[in-house]
Amino acid sequence: MCGYCVEQGILLPYLAVEYSQDLALIEQSLSDCQDGFLVGEYLLESNHIELLLKTVKDRKNISRGIDIVFCRLYEHFIFSGYNSTFYTSLISYVDRSVVDSFYARQFDRAALDSFYSRQCEIDSETSLKALWKEETFTNQNNWDSFIADKHVLASSVAKLEGYHDWWILEHGKEINDPETQMKELGYHTCDSNPTRGDRKRFDLEFPSTFFSFCYVAKYSSQSDIIKKIALDGLPNVPSLGYARDLWLQRKAFSHCVNEYGMAFILENADSENGWLRAELIYYALLKSKNEFRADELSNVRNIIRDDGESEKVLEFIDTMIASAG
Repeated sequence: MCGYCVEQGILLPYLAVEYSQDLALIEQSLSDCQDGFLVGEYLLESNHIELLLKTVKDRKNISRGIDIVFCRLYEHFIFSGYNSTFYTSLISYVDRSVVDSFYARQFDRAALDSFYSRQCEIDSETSLKALWKEETFTNQNNWDSFIADKHVLASSVAKLEGYHDWWILEHGKEINDPETQMKELGYHTCDSNPTRGDRKRFDLEFPSTFFSFCYVAKYSSQSDIIKKIALDGLPNVPSLGYARDLWLQRKAFSHCVNEYGMAFILENADSENGWLRAELIYYALLKSKNEFRADELSNVRNIIRDDGESEKVLEFIDTMIASAG
């Protein structure tokens, strides 16, 4: 099982439950989510994150996804506004030592060789490091000053460009040879496979990458880098545990559909980036804030390949078409 399998078999079915707005079904789905792996996956996408955290009996299953908890905090603060109560509430579900370790690890990340070469200079001259200080989230004046810093947008765009250039286009990315790949994974794959060191660097940098995405989506909503992340396929199969790169692609794609409407899907259905995955379209429709016309939905339905694995997507669009009249 890989990130694509989890997306198709676990996350999208859960999001369909959330889309129904049936609170009893949502609560049942979340109460069944006690396995550490599932907790992390649901943390990525649930609109009921506090309800999810309340249902988890073993805090270790939350602590394993501490970076995701912080990503969801960044998202909430940027799109919904400063909320120290929300911060305190979410952090209360995680052991304090894990929170302290996260801050310390992220603050010291500058000591590592950055894989975002163009980012090094920018980080040193902006306040992006305020992300790694807890008082940024517990004091509104600190948060407001951070968000208003004129350098943060340039730094965030550069962070996303560095992510796209390195992780997706693989410029300077270290790839395992087949023998090493077999030792680390236990199997061979035809897709590129980053070395263990690069995967660790990816994990370390991802919280600030996700913050950067949220910031750019809010303050420069039509930035080209968001389109690139949405449309360019990942060169390696996303990992089983919380495929953050696939999550970021889903978020970017959904943002573009909200920003540009169905035209974004139709104009990019079959381009140099390859055929759009049906799961991306399904996700964007489940998350969309827009209302779509029946003819728009029909046009999108027609571009989805009926390959035997897209049945749920097609059924969902048919339901939307019927509701749109």
